[in-house]
Amino acid sequence: MRELLQSLDVGRWTLGVGRSNAAVKGPTLNSQRSTLNVPTSAIFPLLVGDEQAALDLAAALKTEGFLVPAIRYPTVAKGSARLRITVTATHQEDQIKALCQAVKRLSKIA
Repeated sequence: MRELLQSLDVGRWTLGVGRSNAAVKGPTLNSQRSTLNVPTSAIFPLLVGDEQAALDLAAALKTEGFLVPAIRYPTVAKGSARLRITVTATHQEDQIKALCQAVKRLSKIA
């Protein structure tokens, strides 16, 4: 999972591969949480709601090697804190699926 952090490189984003990764990520996360918007870009806002819960989930994901920042008030409205999941062309399908599994598992804990 640490490879995901090392492979993050938004400067290498390419439209074709990025959309391919978005196609993998969107359905996988959508099947796990109904609060994820339909993918239209490389950024997937995962609505958490509570600010502390979003911070806790982001911290838990970081301990597992995933850099997924929490976005909260005043950037978004109070009560609509979220995680910002970004997929790039350098992410492999197994990395994306591992992140989805970690979100699912850790969401039950957080």
